[in-house]
Amino acid sequence: MVEVGERPDGVTFTVVLTACSHGGFVEKGREIFEMMKVRYGVKPELRHYTCMVDMLGR
Repeated sequence: MVEVGERPDGVTFTVVLTACSHGGFVEKGREIFEMMKVRYGVKPELRHYTCMVDMLGR
């Protein structure tokens, strides 16, 4: 996606965080959550925090 010039948005990160949660990739999910904020400037919303809680609670 990024390689072809598209920037991920909040929906993209929701999908990726959900996939990390369901796949058990906790550390990768945490990295992506930070990248979302720092690198792409996407402000976390309730749906992102919900994904994180789900991920950390598994």
